[in-house]
Amino acid sequence: METVALLDDGDRSSLTPDISAHELYNTRLVRVDLPPRSRQDPFQRRIHKLLRWIRFKRLLSLESNNVENGSRFAHSSLKTHQNTVEVAEFTGRILFALFATSFLIVPLVILSYQENKKAQLATTSAFLVTFALIISVGIRTTNMETLAGSAAYAAVLSVFISNGPCQIVG
Repeated sequence: METVALLDDGDRSSLTPDISAHELYNTRLVRVDLPPRSRQDPFQRRIHKLLRWIRFKRLLSLESNNVENGSRFAHSSLKTHQNTVEVAEFTGRILFALFATSFLIVPLVILSYQENKKAQLATTSAFLVTFALIISVGIRTTNMETLAGSAAYAAVLSVFISNGPCQIVG
């Protein structure tokens, strides 16, 4: 099961006209139509929070406009259902795919212009350490997943180094 904000569900939030925008933002509903998550992706979680925050800010501006006009909060203007869980999952997957692709393409482009073997090894080491830090801290992988991902990444980069032209400078 997944918990979502009452703010995400326009139909249910319209049933409670006496709730403020801040209460809509903080009230949680349990969605039984979503499978339980054994693990949450931090990227997707941050995107989900960002989408909720954007909707909350839009709701606050609508609320302030309605108070100026002499009417109370108009829930009817938010009768939409925003499935931020699916949007966040899709966006998170796209962003992570772009991140992973860039971590493969950028070092390969840099390595293709380097002829010195020591410079290639330094570039490979720098990208490998950065990659390991990002996946262990940013994605909260386990130690074994970090080791396996780093080993696979190092294998890809080392194959590129071994196939490219080089000069050994001593």
